[in-house]
Amino acid sequence: MIPFTAMLWLGALFFGALGLRRGWKSELLSCGALILAIFAILQLDGWLRNSILRFTSLAQLFALQAAVLLLVFFLTHSNLGWFVQRPAEGASSRRRSLLLRALGAALGAANGYLLAASLWYLLDVNLYPFAPMISAPAPGSPAAEAIRALPLLGLTGGPGELLTIGIALTLVALFFKM
Repeated sequence: MIPFTAMLWLGALFFGALGLRRGWKSELLSCGALILAIFAILQLDGWLRNSILRFTSLAQLFALQAAVLLLVFFLTHSNLGWFVQRPAEGASSRRRSLLLRALGAALGAANGYLLAASLWYLLDVNLYPFAPMISAPAPGSPAAEAIRALPLLGLTGGPGELLTIGIALTLVALFFKM
C-alpha cells in the first residue's frame, strides 16, 4: 500500500512537470480557482451534511465533494488560457523563459500538492469511507501526524481564512490582468 504522504509528493511531482509545460500564468489561474473551490466545499460542508445530503452515506458525500474539486481542477487545466498572449520567443528571452518555466513548475507542484492534500483531507473528514481499499493511517504514524499539517486546515476557520481567500481572489484577478 502507498502511504498518503507519498501520494502528496507524487501529485506535486506530476503537476510540477505539467506546470513546466503549461506555464506560470495558467498555473496561477488554477491555483486561485482551486483555493476558491476548496473554500466553497469546506464552507458548505456542514450545511450539505445537515440538510440536503442527510440521507446519503459518507462514501457518496466524499464522492460528491471530490467530484466538484476534480471538476474545477480539470476545467482550469483544460485549455482555458488560450486567450493569454504569448510573446514570440527570441534568443535574448531564453533565460527569462527558463525562469518563467521554473515558476510554472513550482506553481504546478503547489497545485498538485494542494489537490492531493485536499482529497486526503476529504477522506479524513468523511472517516475513510472506502475502508477495505483505503484505510486510515495508524495512530502515531508519520502519516497520522501529517494530517495536522495539511494546508486545508487554514481554510476551516481562524484568521488565516480571510487571508487565504484574499490571496486566491488576487491570483485570479492577476491572471486576467496579464
